[in-house]
Amino acid sequence: MRKFIAILTCMILLAGCTGTPLKKQTFTIELGDEVYDNPSVYLKENVNTSGMVVKAKESGIRKENKQFVSGNNDYLMVGTYDFAIETKSGKEIPFKVKIKDTKPPTLENGDREIFVEKGTVINWDAYFKAHDLSGTSYEINPYIDTGNPGSYTVELKVSDRFGNSISKSIVINVQ
Repeated sequence: MRKFIAILTCMILLAGCTGTPLKKQTFTIELGDEVYDNPSVYLKENVNTSGMVVKAKESGIRKENKQFVSGNNDYLMVGTYDFAIETKSGKEIPFKVKIKDTKPPTLENGDREIFVEKGTVINWDAYFKAHDLSGTSYEINPYIDTGNPGSYTVELKVSDRFGNSISKSIVINVQ
């Protein structure tokens, strides 16, 4: 019985020493960044990648210009995706790609003061043109009633659907 336990222990230790040729099991990539089809991106430096191919294991993902994309986009949407590297011998080395959105929206217009007509519903995109791959929403604090003429200093906050945001102080002049 001792001999069996010793052999089993050695096998477990040896199996743990072989390790994976992957740099890591899950690769986290920012929304909009490229997910390349090059095996050397995912494998350790000492691994010969000739004849290896990266494959998406999920439907709806395709290769375009040496990168993986989904839907009508030129990037992968937020989520976790299964991939595998297929070796020359047909063996698959599975790994995951996790797409996250951690960057706030960007604003094209840096104006700190806007002018609106009395009673106008403010179209924020007409003034600030926010951009984010996951969409944007605007809010101001404090809320103002454009039915009352005056000059109001507010905090404009632009957020994406994942909670990333950018804020700036602006003056709204209601005429």
